[in-house]
This record gives sequence, C-alpha cells and structure tokens, in this order.
Amino acid sequence: SPDLANAVAQLHEDDQVNLRLRSGQVVEYRVTSVERVKRHQIELLTERDPSIAVLLYGERTGERTVVLAKAVQQAEDFVVFTPEPVIATPTPIPVTHTQVITSARVVTNAAAGLVLSISPCNRAMRVGEQEPPRSKQQFLVCPVVIRATRDGAAYSGQSLTVTEYDWITEAVDWWPQPVSVVGMLGDGVLNDGDTAGGNVAGVVIKPALGQKSTPVLVWEQAGVQYLVELEP
Repeated sequence: SPDLANAVAQLHEDDQVNLRLRSGQVVEYRVTSVERVKRHQIELLTERDPSIAVLLYGERTGERTVVLAKAVQQAEDFVVFTPEPVIATPTPIPVTHTQVITSARVVTNAAAGLVLSISPCNRAMRVGEQEPPRSKQQFLVCPVVIRATRDGAAYSGQSLTVTEYDWITEAVDWWPQPVSVVGMLGDGVLNDGDTAGGNVAGVVIKPALGQKSTPVLVWEQAGVQYLVELEP
C-alpha cells in the first residue's frame, strides 16, 4: 500500500521500530539495513543473523525490498522451538491498489518517489523478430524517462507496460505478456534528481473499420496503478 511504501522509504540503519506481538507485548527492534534483493535471493538472510526480516511483495519487478532488524530486548516468555512443516493450501488474495486514470504525459508517484515522463509513442507491425499474436493487433512502443524525487527510489521496467484500456480494466489482477524491445527500461535505484530512460512496449489493437483502439501505458508501483491514455 502507499502508506507501507512511504514508511519503508523512511527507514534507515539504526532506526528504532516497535512491533506489537499477538500477545499484546510491544518489542523494540533496531533496523540493521534496508536493501533491494533479487526475487529469489535468500543468501542475504543466511549470511547474517537478523532477529526479524520483512520482505515486501506486491511489486511488479525482479527485485524486492527487505528490511533486516535485530531485537533490542528479548520478548517475554520467549521459547525456542522447531516447528513441524505442515502443507497448507494457499488462499489467493487479489492485489489491492489505487487506480488513477489520466491523460497527462508527466505522472508523479509520490509513494514511490518517482516522476514518469512519456514521449510520443509509435505503432509498429514488428518489433525486432517479434510479430503480434493476432493479425488484427500491432505493437505500440513508448519512450519514457523516470526521475527520482528522493534518494534511494527504486524503479523497474517490469512495473510498466502498454496495453488496451478494456483489457486491463476488465480482468482482475491481469498483466500482459512483456514485449522485449531495443533500449528497454531496466531496473535500478536512483537518488534525488537522477533519471533513467528507456522504451516500454506492448500489444494493442490495430485501428480499422469497426475496430477501436484505446491504448494506455500502465504503471503499477507502491500500491498505485496509473492508466495513462496515450491516444485520447
């Protein structure tokens, strides 16, 4: 959520964090680090001995934010035990986010600490060796620039895509297949004022008689999903 993203963005080494346990007791932790790690990277946890590790999900990116901390004091009635693994059937929970529809070519995501600028897009029947899945479709390629409004702002090309408005709004938690294009926007972390640029591409409808195309650039990050109308 945006509130959680804002809270994590303000955490730094040696910050004190208070967590309330189910018993009602409040335990104080000291943050040892806040880092970006690859999606399946667990070596970070085996190399250290944190009292608590909070791994944040919900981002469409190849990386995650992990918060490592140590307990300042031991919880009362603390018992060390080895749990027996129990196979459980997970219950899928839809990703919740705030959806913003706009035609502005400059979009500010305050929670992520980023500003997105979109240049004029180009339609194409082929991208490299790729062709659209259907004959009535084509590609739309959009150059973009990301600018940070604070230090340590993480960005990812996987959080952006181009698609049709109806496709993204009529399906729950649907995300189109990524389209590889020369100069794609990658992943990284920016400091205040720094920028990163690249291309974002996706499959859209080929305008024709009886075929309406309403392409949008989708940017989903820090609990907010922006739908930017590209051809209003």
